[in-house]
Amino acid sequence: QDVLRNEYSQILKELKKTGSWHGEIQQLKQDGHTFWVYANIQLKFKNNTIIGYDTVMHDITEKKMNEELMITDGLTHIYNRRYFNEILPRAINSVKRDGGYLSLVVLDIDHFKEYNDMYGHIQGDYALVEVAKALRSSLHRPDDYCFRLGGEEFAIIFKSADKNDAEYFVKTIRENILQLDLKHEKNSTFKIVTASFGVVTLNSKTLGNWEDMYKQADDKMYMAKNNGRNTIEF
Repeated sequence: QDVLRNEYSQILKELKKTGSWHGEIQQLKQDGHTFWVYANIQLKFKNNTIIGYDTVMHDITEKKMNEELMITDGLTHIYNRRYFNEILPRAINSVKRDGGYLSLVVLDIDHFKEYNDMYGHIQGDYALVEVAKALRSSLHRPDDYCFRLGGEEFAIIFKSADKNDAEYFVKTIRENILQLDLKHEKNSTFKIVTASFGVVTLNSKTLGNWEDMYKQADDKMYMAKNNGRNTIEF
């Protein structure tokens, strides 16, 4: 509901500024469920005074559900690589325009091949789902995203006030994975499922293109693996 309130607030700003708004937005049913509409809203004036508005809406819930399937990982039900390739450039452009910091986290489950070999692929899938849940439960803001990039590799995109804020947030995510306490005998040092993290945090002046940002985060993730795993490289 906080997300809906934020969307409505943005629409009101646009209406006051231009007198009209059109686009896709979620609506809330009485039973608490949401549905999607495409809305066209026009303010009505009389003697330069707003007296109401005209709205035309079309239900596009089925269309949005189909779109969601295209950008969602079938196993973990978080976003997929396809959507990552769309969101990261968009997030970079947003920070370049509005300021602030953008962080990209690339993380990889440690010794996951050995995990599959020892516990089987069904248990391996379960571990992937549980890690995805831990990532998703760590995110609370509309501009926070988590993705399964493929295999045991995941990514997180989020905005932050500064680098210290980003560092604290990633440490919290790492801790949430540890708290899953998933047994992993082949992860010799820790004996539970862990992940290695590569983090890049840039501001509007230092951001480049999305491919470079991803490569930097991916390289840092491999540095974390080389430095003992279950670590974070900033």
